[in-house]
Amino acid sequence: VMVEVVQKLSEKILAAIQTGNLQTVDSLISNNAVFVHMGVCLDKKGEFEAIEKGLIAVQKIDIAEEKTILSGATTIILRKLQLTAVVQGNEVTNPFVVAETYTKDNAGNWLLMSTTYTRIAIDYDDYHIS
Repeated sequence: VMVEVVQKLSEKILAAIQTGNLQTVDSLISNNAVFVHMGVCLDKKGEFEAIEKGLIAVQKIDIAEEKTILSGATTIILRKLQLTAVVQGNEVTNPFVVAETYTKDNAGNWLLMSTTYTRIAIDYDDYHIS
């Protein structure tokens, strides 16, 4: 049941990223959250600004595999996906493993703590989340 709660939070956050409006999910993201992209690490404020200003405009997310790991007050969602986005005016599609880390706050609410995008450097079809 806890895994389903976190998966629903993740889906809401992904949908907000695609619409370009993270304000709708602000309360689901820790104020200390970090977002690691290819070559840059942003805090919550920086991530919100990048999306709101259209520096990163996600067009499409095609999820091929997903794995959820629950350990105490921490849940990690791993996804193998193809992400199509407009970055600095150019549409690009990249294969990623995305790791989202959620933790429970003192009130028992799950919050996103970090999202890390790691580009898959080997053949996409051959790579599988273990």
